[in-house]
Amino acid sequence: PPIKYDADIDIGEIHEVTLYQRFDDGTTRMKHKCPSFKGKDIEHLLYVVESFRNVARKLEYTTGPKLYDNFEDVLRGEAIRTWRNLVASQAAGNRTVATFNNIMP
Repeated sequence: PPIKYDADIDIGEIHEVTLYQRFDDGTTRMKHKCPSFKGKDIEHLLYVVESFRNVARKLEYTTGPKLYDNFEDVLRGEAIRTWRNLVASQAAGNRTVATFNNIMP
């Protein structure tokens, strides 16, 4: 039989942020809520990354810059500092969908 795993994450305690689909003319069309991450634990991070990927598809974040910029919006506290340190060495031109996917858990 499979090993039973009880999740140790309380969805009700997770802070959410609202992400938008913004256009070059400054208008917005859609918005979706996404849980945020402040550096608690890996289970929480995996939940936030999966949720962000779902929201990114709905909001059509199809370029590297949109993924990088909007993912930063779901981070707080130590997590945002860690993220900025991680991507600081990447030139803006190297922030592609592929590189984003490669650094995600």
